[in-house]
Amino acid sequence: MKKTLIALLCASILLASGSLLASCAHVCSYGEWQVVTEPTCTNKGERQRMCTADGCGKKQTKEIAVDPAKHSLQPVEGQDADCTTDGTVAHKHCTLCGKNFDAQGTEITDTTIPKGHKLTPVAATAASLHVAGTLAYDECGVCHKKFETGTDKEITDIVVPAAHADYDADNFYCQTCDKYIILTADQLAAFRDSVNGGNNYAGKTVVLDADIDLDNVEWNSINLFAGTFDGQNHVIKNLKITSGDSVGLFGNLWQCAATVCNFTIDGADIQGGENVGAVVGLTASAKINNVRVCNAVITSNHYAGGIVGYGYCKIDGCAAENVTITCIPNLQTDGTYDNGDKVGGIVGYLCAGTVQGCSASNVSLKGYRDIGGIVGALVASDGVSTIAKDNVADKISITVDQVTNSYGGKDMNVGGIVGRRIDDANNPAVVETNRESEISYEYIVDNSSAQKALDSAKSNSVIKLEADEYDKLYVRQSRYVSVKTNEGSYPWYKRELTNLSILGEGTAVIKGLEFISGHVYSTDNSVTDPVTGNNQNYYSNIACKNLVFNGIKFMDYMEFNGWESTLFSIDGLEIRDCRFDMANSAKASVSGTTAAVHIGSSDGERNLKNFKFDSCEFSNAFQGIYVVNVENMSVSNCKFDNITHNAIAMQSSPNGSVCGNVVIENNTFSNGADRVIRFNNIGETAVISVSDNVMTNYCDDEGEILKTGIMASGAALVFENNTYGSITLNKQDITGSDVSIVIKNV
Repeated sequence: MKKTLIALLCASILLASGSLLASCAHVCSYGEWQVVTEPTCTNKGERQRMCTADGCGKKQTKEIAVDPAKHSLQPVEGQDADCTTDGTVAHKHCTLCGKNFDAQGTEITDTTIPKGHKLTPVAATAASLHVAGTLAYDECGVCHKKFETGTDKEITDIVVPAAHADYDADNFYCQTCDKYIILTADQLAAFRDSVNGGNNYAGKTVVLDADIDLDNVEWNSINLFAGTFDGQNHVIKNLKITSGDSVGLFGNLWQCAATVCNFTIDGADIQGGENVGAVVGLTASAKINNVRVCNAVITSNHYAGGIVGYGYCKIDGCAAENVTITCIPNLQTDGTYDNGDKVGGIVGYLCAGTVQGCSASNVSLKGYRDIGGIVGALVASDGVSTIAKDNVADKISITVDQVTNSYGGKDMNVGGIVGRRIDDANNPAVVETNRESEISYEYIVDNSSAQKALDSAKSNSVIKLEADEYDKLYVRQSRYVSVKTNEGSYPWYKRELTNLSILGEGTAVIKGLEFISGHVYSTDNSVTDPVTGNNQNYYSNIACKNLVFNGIKFMDYMEFNGWESTLFSIDGLEIRDCRFDMANSAKASVSGTTAAVHIGSSDGERNLKNFKFDSCEFSNAFQGIYVVNVENMSVSNCKFDNITHNAIAMQSSPNGSVCGNVVIENNTFSNGADRVIRFNNIGETAVISVSDNVMTNYCDDEGEILKTGIMASGAALVFENNTYGSITLNKQDITGSDVSIVIKNV
């Protein structure tokens, strides 16, 4: 009965609602969870999902837990603290939880930059007589207030007054000292303007109390100062002058009994006309003591010095270091050039005065003439002896330029201490107890001045021959450099030359060159003594070491004449890149009697050593190279063409022989009418190598290429790798016994 009732009930329900029957049969299927509300750092979030069946609409929800990382951040700009207000560190602030974070997301609890002073300790400076000092203090880098060291007590007065409170900085005068005290470049300029305005400061003293930097601002020289200027060993830097006569720190001090002393000029660029010096341009009666000039460049036309340009004065204990002075001839009203002279490391021209205890080092001097490491011209005058004493010149480079703005060949007058010395009748110019070292000379010349350069050349000289055609030149005794060594029937002179180079610049053509040594005489005394200028015979002793000729064309022969005595020596001769064309030579042409290069000495003396010929050309000559009694010689990379007799001849005197190392290699010999090489007697120490030469159409009628005299026991001769053309070397032309002879590739 119960089952029947239940069935009936269900049937009626189904009849009443078919949809409800269907619902009772549905099982929900849910989709993906979707976030409805994001969680934050303080609040939970929510997510839900829906049944995917059509028309169901059933959903499920879940909480999302609080996320401490889900802040709502806003940037907060930083603000520097100052001395009275706190600052703020730049950060990010969460508007939900109120927490703060740095740029990396790390929570920070304190974003405040504390207020306060940023103090830096400042040391005290001592007050001097005329310059105030300061106390020690702490200074705030923000507000720049000052505080007592180690405290927060503010102070406003840190000045320690100068000892002399009466010093007037505007007029740079100290009443206590009774001196004018210069502390700044502006004060130095004001002092100059005061002097140039008519206040000569006679009887007054002006001192530097600080180093001064003129900052390369154009400087107008101080003129007609008559007091004492005492630099108190301070430095004046960066002096610049671009024009004018009588210029320097002080310009015209003519007839001014001034004293200028005790300071250094470091860095100067001075350009002027006449009377140019870094310290004083022109002076008479002044005294210059203990002044140093370094790192200076000076350009002038006349009278130029590192300290003084032109002076009747006393210069004591001064120095020039790393100074370059150039003096260039200037154009005259008649269209010609003049001057360019009187150039000195210390003083250009000194008359009736003294330069003593001074030094010049690392100084370069250039001018037309009258150039000295200490004094350009030392002149005795007005009944007063002018003196250069106890001075030192070291590392001085002297250049004589008689080509730029040339006005002809003039006496050059150069020296490590004094360039030109001029005596008056009763009072000589005195040069004594000076020292010089590492002095070098350069001569830039043309035909009008080349002989003057050769007569003036000292050791460590370079003569540069500009492109020109030169008359015959002589290396001889001269009044500029020769020393009288003996007095007999005729005077004896000695001249020493070490490290002399004669260089052809461009196309330099010489009509021959002669070294004059030995007994120079004539039967009628028609010979001119080059030292005295008198017509008299004389003896000439010339000693050379390291002599160089380079880049010159010779149109007549070169002769080193020591035939009549032993008063001639050369140790080291190099002739490089020179041409010898004897076509128009009366004595050395193909029909002549001598050689393009003719060198010798007599009596078997070993005074000629270490000769080198390299990359030279010899043509249209009777002989190419002819030497006597030479020890050690090389001829390399040379050309010999159209030679009548021997291309190379090494001869010996009756008491001498060929000796030492002889190398003849990589030369070309063409179109010769006699032997290529001629050796006279060969000594036991001789080692001769003739190799890698080319000989074309060159031999005598008997087919000889080489001829020797007697070879001493122990000598060695090697001929190898030579090319002879169609000629066969005749071995019988080599005589001697117990000698080493190697002949290959004949």
